Amino acid sequence: NADGLDLAITQNATFGMNFLANGLDLQPGDEVITTDQEHPGGVCGWQMRAQRDRIVWKQVKLPVPANDPSELVRRFREAFTPRTRVLAVPHITSATAVVLPIKPLIDLAHEHNCLALMDGAQAVGQVEVDLKALACDAYFSSPHKWLLAPAGNGLLYIRRDRQPEFW
Repeated sequence: NADGLDLAITQNATFGMNFLANGLDLQPGDEVITTDQEHPGGVCGWQMRAQRDRIVWKQVKLPVPANDPSELVRRFREAFTPRTRVLAVPHITSATAVVLPIKPLIDLAHEHNCLALMDGAQAVGQVEVDLKALACDAYFSSPHKWLLAPAGNGLLYIRRDRQPEFW
């Protein structure tokens, strides 16, 4: 559920995340929050920005098993500070298949005037993804995984009102 002008075809989810990570004007000390269970393709852009631009890359430790959505939201809430600019988390984690409570996390990011960037590499084709209802700022995925599209198919969504914030 997205306007076609808000979608781009990419090679995969890693390309989408790296377009987002490298397309933002972040300053030294600005914070990006992720989980400690990210796919390497989901964090390499933030790792590079931390080294190159001295942003602060924070990882929220997810419990294993992660059975309590309110506990997950609490952990993220505690990680936010006035310097937080981005929440970048997976819809479903790659290693442990935890379905994160992304709507409450998106709402939490917006409460803190932060961008909410969602990694849907493991979600599209497994769970319903309604981008308008989620109201995330960006979402990227690899349809070759669960939709069985040919390799080299990715998608990147950036909500129209947020597009000017990205190079």
